[in-house]
Amino acid sequence: MGVVVPEYIGPYRVLRPIATGGTAEVYEVLDPASGERLALKLLVAVSTSLKRFNREYEAMTRLNHPSIVRVYHYGLHQGHPWLTMELLRGQPAQTMVKRAGRPGSRERMSEVLRVGYHVSRALHYIHDRKMVHRDLKSANVLVLPDDRIKLLDFGAAALLDATERITQDGEFVGTFAYASPEQLTGRALDHRSDLYSLGVLLFRLATGQRPFESDDANQLARQHLHDPPPDPAGVVPNLPRPLADLILALLAKAPTDRPASADQVARELEALHGRPFSSRSRLAVHEPHSASREMEHKDLWKHLHEGPACTMVLVHGEEGSDRVRFLEVARASARDRGWGAYTCQMRPGQGLQRLVDALVAMAQDCDHEAVYPLVEALRTLTGEALANPRDRATLRQAAASVVRLRAAGGRPIVLFIQEIHRADPLAIDLIGGLRRLLHPEETPLKLVASGRSMDLETTTELVRRLGDSYRIALRPLDPREVAVAVGNMLGRRPPPAELARRLHEMTRGEPLYLEEAVQDLVDMGGIEADGSRLAWAEQSMEVTPPERARNNAERVLENLPVLHRRLLEAMSVAQDALEPSVLGKMIGFTTQEVAEVLTALSSAGVVKWGTEHGIRPSWRHPILADIVRGELHPCRRHSLQRGLAAAVLGMPPTRGGIEATMSVGRTRDAVRAAVGLAQKLFARSEVRNALDVLQPVIDRLDARDTGLHVAEAHLLNARCLLTIAPTDPASARSLQRARVIADDLRDASFSARVSMAQARMFEVIGHYTNAAKHVRQAWDVRPKQDTALGAEIASELAHASRRHGDLPKSEQWVEEAIEAAEKSGDLAIQAAANVEAAACQLARGHLPDAERTLSRSMQMFERCDRRVGFLRTLALWSTVLRHQGRFSEALSQLYVRLPESSQCQDPTPYTELLLATAWVELDLSRLGRAQELTDELAATVHRGEHLHLRLE
Repeated sequence: MGVVVPEYIGPYRVLRPIATGGTAEVYEVLDPASGERLALKLLVAVSTSLKRFNREYEAMTRLNHPSIVRVYHYGLHQGHPWLTMELLRGQPAQTMVKRAGRPGSRERMSEVLRVGYHVSRALHYIHDRKMVHRDLKSANVLVLPDDRIKLLDFGAAALLDATERITQDGEFVGTFAYASPEQLTGRALDHRSDLYSLGVLLFRLATGQRPFESDDANQLARQHLHDPPPDPAGVVPNLPRPLADLILALLAKAPTDRPASADQVARELEALHGRPFSSRSRLAVHEPHSASREMEHKDLWKHLHEGPACTMVLVHGEEGSDRVRFLEVARASARDRGWGAYTCQMRPGQGLQRLVDALVAMAQDCDHEAVYPLVEALRTLTGEALANPRDRATLRQAAASVVRLRAAGGRPIVLFIQEIHRADPLAIDLIGGLRRLLHPEETPLKLVASGRSMDLETTTELVRRLGDSYRIALRPLDPREVAVAVGNMLGRRPPPAELARRLHEMTRGEPLYLEEAVQDLVDMGGIEADGSRLAWAEQSMEVTPPERARNNAERVLENLPVLHRRLLEAMSVAQDALEPSVLGKMIGFTTQEVAEVLTALSSAGVVKWGTEHGIRPSWRHPILADIVRGELHPCRRHSLQRGLAAAVLGMPPTRGGIEATMSVGRTRDAVRAAVGLAQKLFARSEVRNALDVLQPVIDRLDARDTGLHVAEAHLLNARCLLTIAPTDPASARSLQRARVIADDLRDASFSARVSMAQARMFEVIGHYTNAAKHVRQAWDVRPKQDTALGAEIASELAHASRRHGDLPKSEQWVEEAIEAAEKSGDLAIQAAANVEAAACQLARGHLPDAERTLSRSMQMFERCDRRVGFLRTLALWSTVLRHQGRFSEALSQLYVRLPESSQCQDPTPYTELLLATAWVELDLSRLGRAQELTDELAATVHRGEHLHLRLE
């Protein structure tokens, strides 16, 4: 293999090299399907190490222990095998223990005991599975920022019951400084060889020295074989005697004289500690940056290498984006490449001076006498008012001459201009003059600037002068990317989708705001870790706005004219009813006046509006709306709600309009509009959005409110809650209210749907008998002409019969469901009935038939754009493939669809796909990956919910 870093290895995009050696290379890679980062180990020495590499993968995938690095997948790249494993950011044990204090100090002893305990537990785990590590040393024990311990590098590990040996008798594998006597002499090894290496490790951690030291390998081997180890208490006098004795026992020459097991060592270390070691670790930020921006950096460097000199690259983003940090990283990269890199940090009123300072720094790096008068000219001219055009021209000529002299060596020069939107007109004039005066063929100057996106959306002097710039947008992270970023920051698997959604909602996905919000949650204990997964400490906890975001928002709102403030107040009340005509009616403006104020607010960075953003304005950050709404006087709020309720009459329903209509006492109109909008959202599986529409209405209803629309609102509210939070007591209250109204209405179709919702309520908590009873009630009361409802109920009865083991009855109900679904003409209902048919075929063992039926169902769900139905069917389809032994084919689809399903507002497809994927990984004996998937499932499914999933 060459030294060139590949762009891709298998499906993974290579981000950077981590380590290289004669045998293998390790890279940090990005999984494009999930967005997660992994470590990838690529074998270089195929001819000599292939069997050992394959044995490492085989052994590691069967391990599932919190203190052992997890290995995931295997593949080939141009004939070289690779494996992926969890990406760990940490320090070798000796480095971390050294930071704890001097040898013998209480802090250091506590850390030695803790590290030794967790390493011993990991060793006991692998020894129980007939494996010997054979290369235990400080470099292979990693201490993570959150204090977790990870045992690495099983490339030298031996399986004691292996049918094929990959080392010959007498062949040495390991590290001389840590090797046991029997390992050095090539004798047969067992778990006690690792205990000797553990003794060497503990000696070094406790004393800061190795028991045997020599630059000569043969001499070092002789010491291990024949010399008694020094007493650790003699090296560190205040070392506890019991610890010194344990270390000496581990360093016994004869394996029979060492402790019997690593488990015994762990118990003794815990006894020395005086209290049990916690199995849980604290949360800590492993990676402070939430966005690495690899693609944007790649785009930048492609343009810098291939684009013409003297052009401007403009990197832009909203407030809270990482544009300043982006330029800092790019500058460091330029210096690493041997380019001349200079930075100009713009400040209001100091733009020209900052730019000249950067040019002076450039001049000082020139080894040429001609530069001195140029520096003097720069400094002199800057100090004057520069009102005279001739003086400005002289300044431009002096600046261009400095750049030419600096570029005389032929190396490219990059001038990084931070926050160019703060530059004054003279600074912009000087930048433009440089670009005109320098010839690209002669002077390899590159200009890279950062700026706010809002300043590039309006006609300003900046846009006029730099309109030909090559632009790179630093877009905000989407909810899925937020989840991956949080997991990466905290060194764990991504958090539950709901946590990521709330973080995205509060930060709008801007990296700087996200980083602050995550740090606040960690500091407050809002997130907890259990193994590799993240979860809410308390799900009701609010994600508070980051202080940086709130400060920026308040600064934007300062000193706004009264008319501008009035329009913002109307926007905060209108919520999603943001048509300019509606806003105008709320505050007595004409549509033209609203447009003029919106244009001014867009220029001020308060809202987005105009040709690039559509006719409806939107807030540049949701915190702005929260602040404006929070400062409204109740009387003013009510006045605006009255205006909104009048303005939206006859218009399509919106959440803001519904709340306003409800607030002015038009309950019937509000309920009708809420049900209509929520039904459309629910049909598109936008369950959370539907709930947001319904709950403000439900909260204002009481026992006196009756009628079909009120009953529909309660039923739909319950169905939303049963989907998102099945054990929420509010769902039972809404169902009860819907049932009472249904009994008065004597509407058979509605009564059947209420019974179906009640069945769902019992099903999610595992009361399957009660669930089946309510489904049967729904079947008994349904109107015969409602074939769509009949098909849905029959499908559920087929499912209930199959769950109770009555397969013939289930097949009868499937026939009923398919017949009714075909009569209904509804493609989604037909697909759902076919899924039940496939489930019966699977139960009968008719796997090819089940596969064909499910493939047909997935096509039907795609044709009618029912993503949730498609994903749930995919989970069952993968189960059929798993039973046929087609594991790779199943996983290839599951891992592609898992990230997509995690963003569904209905969590059901994600939980089902997680479980299906865990089963396939378990069948492949990849226990660590299966454990991570079930951990993620446990974080998604709350206690008391979905008993059938928990049982699996």
